[in-house]
Amino acid sequence: MRFAPGTTQTFRTIGVAVIAVLTAGGCKGKSPTEPVQEPGACGINNTTDRMSGKIDGLAWSSIIVIGQHVQNVVSITGNDGCDPSRVLTFNLFIEKAGTYKIPETDKEKEEDDAVLTAILSIGTKDGWSAQVGNGRGTVSFSTLSATSASGTFFFTLVPLVGTTSVGTKTVTDGTFTAKFTINPAILSAQRLIALHKDGLF
Repeated sequence: MRFAPGTTQTFRTIGVAVIAVLTAGGCKGKSPTEPVQEPGACGINNTTDRMSGKIDGLAWSSIIVIGQHVQNVVSITGNDGCDPSRVLTFNLFIEKAGTYKIPETDKEKEEDDAVLTAILSIGTKDGWSAQVGNGRGTVSFSTLSATSASGTFFFTLVPLVGTTSVGTKTVTDGTFTAKFTINPAILSAQRLIALHKDGLF
């Protein structure tokens, strides 16, 4: 499986769009002293969906998790609800549970055609990414179905072009459990990816 040029940029566009939605919906003005369900979050996650890890060694946990799975494109995003919010998302083409990496390690394996991309934003101005050619990372899916997914992740991310970000960000000890939902706006973006794959856009 090979994808047309521009696919990585499309992933980045999807990630930024999802981050914008989650940032706008975050818990503005939350105090770190308010009750939290897990370390590193500002608020309580009342669902069974979970996404957590450490960002530069500090605990991070999401209170909002959005999972998408459309046409073999999986996107998982978490928001800690703080102010400024820390939002982490990763996207990839995937057909089965397994381990997917940045950079690709074996061109002959389906896992290495996944075009894995990760984006971390802090507030509305700072962003870092890991994708083909920049940064490193691994996502391992222990389960994957039409309705949910779970697994682990870690990333080393570099500043996004066009942001004020400096230095690298390291995400370690990442875990996720998410049910998939359908968002029409994200679905439309994923259809654009399908057009990229077919060389039509």
